[in-house]
Amino acid sequence: MKRGCGILLPISSLPGNYGIGGFSKEAYRFVDKLRAAAQCYWQILPLGPTGTGDSPYQSFTAFGGNVNYISLEKLIEDEVLAWYDINWIDWGSDPYRVDYQKVGEHRERILRLAYKNFCACQNRERVERYLQAVENLSEETKKYCEYQAIKKDQEGKPWYEWEEKLRNRDKEAMEEARSRLKEDLDFYLWEQAVFDMQWMALKIMPIKMAWRLLEICQSMLLMIPLMFGCIKRCFSYIKMERQRLWPVVRQIILPHRDSSGEIHYMTGKGTKRMAILGGLRECAMH
Repeated sequence: MKRGCGILLPISSLPGNYGIGGFSKEAYRFVDKLRAAAQCYWQILPLGPTGTGDSPYQSFTAFGGNVNYISLEKLIEDEVLAWYDINWIDWGSDPYRVDYQKVGEHRERILRLAYKNFCACQNRERVERYLQAVENLSEETKKYCEYQAIKKDQEGKPWYEWEEKLRNRDKEAMEEARSRLKEDLDFYLWEQAVFDMQWMALKIMPIKMAWRLLEICQSMLLMIPLMFGCIKRCFSYIKMERQRLWPVVRQIILPHRDSSGEIHYMTGKGTKRMAILGGLRECAMH
């Protein structure tokens, strides 16, 4: 990582209309503001699901995402929610503080409604896109979803109070649990797939913009496993989108800086000149 300036802002601290910050339009606006201020890095706090105390540093897992960050507006765009499903909800009385109890209760119900609508969706292309995202989830993330389904079935008991076969992940017991809890398991897998899709769309936004150094980085070494999982899923996302992204990615290959300080990027069709003076100022073909 090259030395550069940046800003620390947790995803939960972004402004929003639904109780907590997330991967909504406000996140993309913040990236635009970083670019305008010539910032190189956006540092965030861990993205894992929070436990007691709602601290991002006390997470249930390093391999799952906090579904409270899912943008409900994007689910509306995908036609699995409607505005009237969410606009009447009381997300909390203080616009400067997150009411985690209300957010958790309402998000669970709203996301289950979105999943129900997704299951009834007739748009085959959209359904296949989500199913592919579920398929791309890491094995660790899928096991976390199994843990969620079983924990719900066990009425919230900690894992060490489950029956012995489930505690030890006995093969037959796990197969029986997967079959019996399939509806909940599929919902949790869908949640994580939606989280991944929205997070990766935000994470690769600087690539789409052909902007130089911006990175969105975690602020905790213990989250390296989650970062590694995100990197693998990011490559999967780019592979899915390669036809659309390649013309943009190609522009940031083989950089060369001339005597005037301008950075030249070689493409297959010619040289594109980008003058970077406190930000992206010019983009013209030679």
